[in-house]
Formats: sequence, structure tokens, C-alpha cells
Amino acid sequence: MTGAAHKGFRAKFEREVDPDGTLPPAERAARAERARRAHMLTLAAKSAAVRRKGKPALKATTPAFEVPGAVLREGAPDARRPA
Repeated sequence: MTGAAHKGFRAKFEREVDPDGTLPPAERAARAERARRAHMLTLAAKSAAVRRKGKPALKATTPAFEVPGAVLREGAPDARRPA
């Protein structure tokens, strides 16, 4: 169902790297792939920066059950219950 969207997304990068259509198809595809990878890496870096900026630092001594959103694994000892 998303095949057309993926094709269009990749075509966008081909148009960006070769707007006149003068490059050989193999070279255009290689450059478009590098441009797509660079775009994705930029998005990942921006996302990581936002997550890093918005998340409060946790102390190394904070028990897992006090960490907001922490989930104990099935079968793992629960530090909240006495042994």
C-alpha cells in the first residue's frame, strides 16, 4: 500500500540531485540514495537533540521503580517487594 509513496519519496531525491536529468541513471540513483541517507541522518540527529534537551537527567542511584515510565520485565525481581 505504501509502494507509491516510497517511489515518490525516492523520486524527489533524484529530482534534487539531477534537476536537468543529465546524469546517467546509475549515477543519479547513487547520488539520490546518498542524499536520502543524509536527509534521514539529519532527521535522526535533530530528533536525538530534542529528546536529549527535553528529558531530565536521571541520577545513577535512582532505582528503576522510581524512574517515570520504567517497566519491570516479566519474571524480574521487583525491588518494591521484600524478598
